[in-house]
Amino acid sequence: MMDDLQIYFGDDLIINDKIQVRQPTIRDVATMGEERYYSMVFALTAISSDAKSFLWDAGIDWTDVSDFEMFCLMSAGLQKTETEILFGDLDFTEFYMKRREDGTLFIENNSGVVIDMYIHKKIHDYLCRIHNIKKRPEFAGNKLTKMVMIEDDRQRLKRESTKAKESMLLPLISSMVNSEGFKYNIETVQNMKLFAFMDSVRRIQLIKSTDHLTTAYYSGNMDVDKFDKSKLDWLRDYNK
Repeated sequence: MMDDLQIYFGDDLIINDKIQVRQPTIRDVATMGEERYYSMVFALTAISSDAKSFLWDAGIDWTDVSDFEMFCLMSAGLQKTETEILFGDLDFTEFYMKRREDGTLFIENNSGVVIDMYIHKKIHDYLCRIHNIKKRPEFAGNKLTKMVMIEDDRQRLKRESTKAKESMLLPLISSMVNSEGFKYNIETVQNMKLFAFMDSVRRIQLIKSTDHLTTAYYSGNMDVDKFDKSKLDWLRDYNK
């Protein structure tokens, strides 16, 4: 798997000579259409817990569906015009399911390109990392809990269907180009890769937060005896 530095530099994920995943720029997303782009990404990174009620209504218990099986189901419905921004000429509608002698599932197209659970894991982890998507599988301890979770999921989908569509990137881009310390303007920010841009958002948030904490710390407006001084380091990992 690629490390964070390679992803930060915008490197593409190269599985083999047939399967590569490209990291798009902000302009690439805007050209395709933000809503259309993220719908495609969420479909490719979906796990069964994301579709509890949908699967249940189709007669399938989501806890019996693996992440790879979910990928096979969701990717088959995506046209090449949707996925080419990430996968180039690879057309997921041309893949069909097969099983090896040991029973493991994989998909293959007529050109012999194969995606199995191991290749899918690399693709899934890469897409989640560059888009800052965090997945949490959900399980139910008993039937009552399961039915409550399914109903909650139905209500979530209902709320989302009536919710006005809003840009996720626009307020971030607008805030960043108007923030001190962000060196990109409206023209140059378009060429930033997604991971580097989102990293800048989180880093500048951390710097501003650290500045406020530092001021409070040295002005005596907090209990310094109980304060973790590592929070005054704006170079620290913002994930911790």
